[in-house]
Amino acid sequence: MNRKIIFFSSILFFIVIITFLQRRISIYDMKFYYGKDGGIIARILSVWVMSGIFYSIMAQNKPFLYLILGLLIGVITTLITYIFTSFILGNLVYLDLIFQLASCFIFIKLFFSVEKYLNQKSTLN
Repeated sequence: MNRKIIFFSSILFFIVIITFLQRRISIYDMKFYYGKDGGIIARILSVWVMSGIFYSIMAQNKPFLYLILGLLIGVITTLITYIFTSFILGNLVYLDLIFQLASCFIFIKLFFSVEKYLNQKSTLN
């Protein structure tokens, strides 16, 4: 029960972060721009941070290991998702928002797969 509360509160936290970034980037707040990137670097960094936080708070044991694993999976997820969304989907109006939502969905889905694999591996030893 406690884990479900943490999961849903972290999803709510991610929605708040994504909405905040979307609004700040759409009004051209220069704190979220690094040159002419259109705010994509701020979105990528937020996915990395959200991935690390999610993995560490959802871990049942070894939160530091899951933090490092979350950051690595966040980096890989953002690279693959950005390549997919920018080259395959083209120039959609909300491409950056789709990229950020897809990255979050993928790293959340990967968390449960990785956790299941690591728990299965530890019970075999």
